[in-house]
Amino acid sequence: MVWNDSRSIGVDEIDTQHKDFIRLINRLQIMHEMKASRHLVLRLLMELAKFWEFHFTSEENLMIIARYPGFEHHRRCHLQVLETLNDRYKSFETGGAEINSIIDILKEWLDDHIRNVDKLAGQFINKIAHDRSCVDLSSPSV
Repeated sequence: MVWNDSRSIGVDEIDTQHKDFIRLINRLQIMHEMKASRHLVLRLLMELAKFWEFHFTSEENLMIIARYPGFEHHRRCHLQVLETLNDRYKSFETGGAEINSIIDILKEWLDDHIRNVDKLAGQFINKIAHDRSCVDLSSPSV
């Protein structure tokens, strides 16, 4: 998976985290292709899961600050994918799910979510930041 400008939502903090996701997904793909140990793959999945939780909280906080009207729907999307990934992680851990299916879900979901859900939030956050030119949404003092 490669980052390109079509995936940018125009909010630097979120775009940077999305780039980190892509790096982690690519690392998982490479380790799978190199036939890394199940233990290492599980550790990479754990890293991804923790990063997803961090990212979703960070992204949701920006939406709350901006009073984004689509927040609840967006949050439900996050909760659904976390549940799906948690189920797949457990299945992989016990030998049920294949790592390829997890990688495919990660790639497809991230790409679809950025293009169809995050872009809307990004547009709203950017409009609020512009309308409140004195407010820097990336500042921790907001």
